[in-house]
Formats: sequence, structure tokens, C-alpha cells
Amino acid sequence: MGRRLSWEMCAPSRFVLVLVLLGFSVLHSGCANPYTMNYHDMTSGKRVSEIPDVIPNSGAPRVLRGTDFHADDVGYLEDGYVPIGYSDFYGDEADEGAALEQAKKLNAAFVVLYDHRVDDSSEFGAKYWVKTKPRILGAICVALPGTRKSEVPHESGVLVFAVVRDSPASRAAIRRGDVITRIGTDEVPDVPSYKRLIDRYAGQEVSIEFVREGQAHERSVTLLPRPY
Repeated sequence: MGRRLSWEMCAPSRFVLVLVLLGFSVLHSGCANPYTMNYHDMTSGKRVSEIPDVIPNSGAPRVLRGTDFHADDVGYLEDGYVPIGYSDFYGDEADEGAALEQAKKLNAAFVVLYDHRVDDSSEFGAKYWVKTKPRILGAICVALPGTRKSEVPHESGVLVFAVVRDSPASRAAIRRGDVITRIGTDEVPDVPSYKRLIDRYAGQEVSIEFVREGQAHERSVTLLPRPY
């Protein structure tokens, strides 16, 4: 059995940021759109127009070809986009037009297509992205892996997965791979706490402490106001 496509799902404030390993999806049949049949929502059932952080797409979605899930996700997040869902299925072939049709239904800005040969068939995947409004901080964080906990005080913090270009985090020289440990006077033990603190200090100047390669750093950062 060949290696399956492994999806890494990342999202900013107002989205749950998790890593997902997909299981099998059923093969498509007849004229049904396999990208629709095997679609997995990442917005808790909300339409794009109902998500306050998102800028609805006004034109036709673009179709892009992906090569590396991890690198692609980081790059699109840094450009200010967020995934809203994905499709995954096995088959002999996949129609790009069908992926575009599903992207239009979702009001996505673009869809990224993937394919991977597995034994005698292929696995096809698609991830749908939308543009977000300017982020309050712009550091997209995930839970701190156990292998990194010994690097930081109290073994707690959140790991910076991506930094949006031209955001307050970017201007403060916060980088991917840093571990944010404190915002203002509050420690940051986990991602939900990080989100609450960013929201609390929106529009204000606040001190942010982080660890980089075992060294503690502190930056004074002026956060953007809430975009909604």
C-alpha cells in the first residue's frame, strides 16, 4: 500500500487550528461531483458570508496545483488566507472543472489540487481557501509539541506556525517557530488562551514574550483593532 496524502489543517483567529489525518473517502460514481460528495467542512457549518473574519470572494475562484501540504499551507497563511474545507477521494481520474464547481459553491478565493498515486489508483485532494481581514496580531499559533516544552519556562506556550506578511507580528520580528509564552501580564498556556488574550488587547500596545532557540525575547507590539 502506498503512502496516503496527509493533510495538515491550519487556521487563524476564529478558526480552530488543528492537525487532521484523513481516512478513506468513497469512490465517486456516475456524474456526481466527487469534490462535493467527499467534501469536509472546516467552518462548523458556516457559510463564508457568515464568518466575520473573512472577505467574501467577488470573482471566479482560481485553481492552483499544490506540491507540498506543509509548505503550501504556511505560504497561503502568510499571504492572509485560511482554509475553509477540503475534499479527498480515490479514483482513476479527476476533473479540474468539478473542483472549480465546488470552489464556486463555497465562494472560495481559490482551490489547491493535489494527487498521489497509490497502487493501481490515485488519491485526489483539494483544499479551499478564502481571504481574511487583517489579523489583530498575525501570528497563527498551534499547541506546543511535547518535544519543545523543555525549551520554555513552565513548559507552556503556543508555537507560531505562520506569520502573516505585513502584520503586527511580522513588523515586531516574531517568526515561525517562536514560542509565545506571555501576552501583557498573562501567561499563554494554550491556543484558546492565546486567542482570548489577542482579542482582549486588540487595538492596544502590549508586551509579548516569546522564546526562540532557547533564548527569551520581549517585544512591544501595537495590535490592530478587531476586524468586525
